[in-house]
Amino acid sequence: MKFITLSLLLLFTSSLLADIVVIGNLQNSNPMMSARAVQEIYMGRKRALADGNIAQPIGHRDLREAFYTYLTTRPIAQINAYWARLKFSGHRTQPEILSGTAEVISKVKANKNVIAYINDQHVNESEVRILFVIKDK
Repeated sequence: MKFITLSLLLLFTSSLLADIVVIGNLQNSNPMMSARAVQEIYMGRKRALADGNIAQPIGHRDLREAFYTYLTTRPIAQINAYWARLKFSGHRTQPEILSGTAEVISKVKANKNVIAYINDQHVNESEVRILFVIKDK
C-alpha cells in the first residue's frame, strides 16, 4: 500500500514539476515573449501584446501558484492580495482562471489575443503556438 501511495505521489509531483509554457493562438503573430513581458501582462501592468492587440490572459488553476512564483518570486498570497487591491480600486481584474487544460486550450484556439499557461506535456504545436517557456529547475 505504501508503494502505491508513494508511486501516485511521485507521479502527481512530477506532472506539476514539468515545464510550464505560455501559449497563444496559431494566428498570434507575436514573437517569443520575454519573462518581463509575460509578467507585465499577467500582473495587469501592460495590456497590449507586441503587435498592439489587447492581450486576454488566462490562468490555469493547478499551475497558478508555480507560474506566479516563477514570474514574481512572491508567494501566491501576495499575488491574491495584489489582485484584490486592483479589483477594489476598479483599475483591473485578474486574468480569468480555468480549471482544466482542455478548457484553456479551447479558449486559446478560439481567440487570437488569448494567451494562457499550461503544462508543456499537453502542448500540440499544430493547435497552439508556444510564446514563452518556464523551465523546471
